[in-house]
Amino acid sequence: MSAESIGNISNIQKIEYSKLKNDSESGTPSEPILETVDDDAKVAQILFVDGKRYKLQHPGNRKALRWRQESISLTEGLNQDKLLDKFFKFCVKPVEHTFEPTLDVVEPNHVEVWLYIANRFLKWELE
Repeated sequence: MSAESIGNISNIQKIEYSKLKNDSESGTPSEPILETVDDDAKVAQILFVDGKRYKLQHPGNRKALRWRQESISLTEGLNQDKLLDKFFKFCVKPVEHTFEPTLDVVEPNHVEVWLYIANRFLKWELE
């Protein structure tokens, strides 16, 4: 095998590696990824399963507790929609895009993921 052939193979490997690397970086995660956390300001940034980044701003302990209490009713049971509506409106901000999630526009299979994030985030139980 000539030196030129080996050089061509090496270039092909580099190109394939960079394609794989770019595909994995631009691919959507199978679960939300916590990217940054600022404990002082109660702010976090996540990469959601839709491939978009969102900033999460904690509303404060008093509001978070009230929202969780309002989502539980002795007569109506769980009203998770109210919790998600407030979470989307006051806590979730898009990063580097303009899509603002609401309960009406997120994909149905993402609702449970957002609900999980909302409950964990409002308790400041991030991992």
